[in-house]
Amino acid sequence: MRTRPKAKRLASTLHIAAAVSALLVFSPLTTAIAEESPDSSAHEQPYQLIWDARIPMRDGIELSARIYLPPDISKADPVPVIFTQTPYNADRLHYQGRYFAMHGYAFASVDSRGRGNSEGEQITWFHEGVDGYDVIDWLSRQPWSDGQVASLGGSYTGKNNWSWAALQPPALKTMVPTAAGFVGYDAGLSRNMLQVRQMRGFYAMIAGKAMQRNYITDLEYWKWATTQLHEGKVSFRDFGRFVGYPGKQWDEEVSHPTPDDFWAAAGPLNDEWAGIEIPVMSVTGIYESAQLGTLEFQRRHVEAVDPDIADQHYMIVGPWTHAGTRKPTRLVGGLDFGEESMVDIEALHLAWFDHVMKDAPLPDFLKDNFVYYLMGPNEWHAAASLEDATDKREKLYLSSPDTSANSVEDIGFLTVKSPEQPDDTYIDDPAAPGYWWGFDLQGFGTGDWLTDPSALERIDGDGLVYETEVFSESRDLVGRPEAKLYITMDTPDADIHVQFYEIKSDGSV
Repeated sequence: MRTRPKAKRLASTLHIAAAVSALLVFSPLTTAIAEESPDSSAHEQPYQLIWDARIPMRDGIELSARIYLPPDISKADPVPVIFTQTPYNADRLHYQGRYFAMHGYAFASVDSRGRGNSEGEQITWFHEGVDGYDVIDWLSRQPWSDGQVASLGGSYTGKNNWSWAALQPPALKTMVPTAAGFVGYDAGLSRNMLQVRQMRGFYAMIAGKAMQRNYITDLEYWKWATTQLHEGKVSFRDFGRFVGYPGKQWDEEVSHPTPDDFWAAAGPLNDEWAGIEIPVMSVTGIYESAQLGTLEFQRRHVEAVDPDIADQHYMIVGPWTHAGTRKPTRLVGGLDFGEESMVDIEALHLAWFDHVMKDAPLPDFLKDNFVYYLMGPNEWHAAASLEDATDKREKLYLSSPDTSANSVEDIGFLTVKSPEQPDDTYIDDPAAPGYWWGFDLQGFGTGDWLTDPSALERIDGDGLVYETEVFSESRDLVGRPEAKLYITMDTPDADIHVQFYEIKSDGSV
């Protein structure tokens, strides 16, 4: 078992930094031919390409793969293979495939069943495990493969990694699941709520064989459609047909409103976790919609396997959105998280694969098993686990002995002592206009969704607001906030949203 130093637990003060400016440089176009001969390296072959490799599945269906190989593979020894299986079409991974082929790996971008150039019928969530197993087996037996296969992927393709790893394909040596939603936990179904946002952000995007980019980015249409749902003008069950979604997935999921065997079939089953005995590098973001699922995958894995296997699971949490886990940006939601947040993700992947499959040292970035970004000083730090990164936990009570707590003008307080008072109440009007909270504005709002106070200001009898005392000194916050609520309601059902804000000394949110 490897040994390595353990990093001291550090944390940061929450901080809102100034926005960074950008410089755009435009140069004139020219049709002139350069007088000097270009560098001969510009004409060197960067990689070899197999456009439409057909990979047979056990049921006779063939999946299509675009395979990138090192340029000199025919003269060199076989190499390890990296692959992803995606419903977003193989061409989307072109530059990733190019990168790894130019750094000594084969790379296969595989169209999922029923998508792109692959045969079969797409069934969202549930078929990638067996198909992935067959893909891994096929890749390991090709003449340019040294028998070692690794997988990666983000979002839906990140979740796919766990599906095939659960089946223990012998050739799979490691995986890098990124922004991996856990189906039934925070993807598809989340806290017993079907995710309406996924109709636009996922189901409609991959309806049919090709990507539906223009359809899903027509925000005016989707704001209208979700408002009709919110106002009760269309039923939840009929929402898929209402927006023209041609697939069966929505109807199937509406019929399973609780975490049952239907949802469990999408990921590792309870008795499969202990068999995932490979090194894993998981990646998620602080403002990332699949953060809870990514952390839950990691928790279940490390709790099920032997300690020496658990010690080879690394988790990275950056100041990123869902898309930012693949392509980080230092500006997020109106805040600037500094140059340190701009990790070269592909270089980190390469260093990880070199470590596992080519006996290279562990990447320097992985100082410990849990690597996280501290906003404020904008620094990376590390701990043995999320729990070790949390120095202590503090319990605060909702208190409003002298206020109604149901508006920003009449707030309640978060106190260390349990209050003696009647319950706080508010009345929710289902007919009130819909609105999106800050985190949700990634899809529907402006670029400053982290600093936009309009959602908080919207509360006026339609929610409860509690605030701590002003901190007399800097306070470090590292860990997962948790709200425990005891509720009595006079309606059959209600969905309650809890949002956590920092109030700056100048009153900004």
